[in-house]
Amino acid sequence: MSRNGFTLLEVMAAVALLAVSVSALGLSLHTGWESTRRAMLKSKGEALLSLALCEINDPLVGWQGEFADLAAGGWEYTVEPYLEAQELYLGKLKVWWQEGGKRQSESCAFLTCPEGLYPP
Repeated sequence: MSRNGFTLLEVMAAVALLAVSVSALGLSLHTGWESTRRAMLKSKGEALLSLALCEINDPLVGWQGEFADLAAGGWEYTVEPYLEAQELYLGKLKVWWQEGGKRQSESCAFLTCPEGLYPP
């Protein structure tokens, strides 16, 4: 006697396999979306760091400012002694802005000297 069709056990196994596959696909899409969002924020932060760095006139004096039209945020530059005998100082630059209703920030630190960034 020949039977056509699938047994209940075979259908349940196929549905379970399909559910696992769809869940894995959804998780990978979510992970990709989050990575893209973080990369966009990092890229914007680095662009704002470059913009703020252009505003610093004296590398040995702390400065602060705001971004006028580009982003709702600002920046702060501080200088600390590093190797004063060699006239090297540690410059720290921090920028912040509003994105998606949250305050985002990015910062960097670098060596500086009276002539500008080190090495000149």
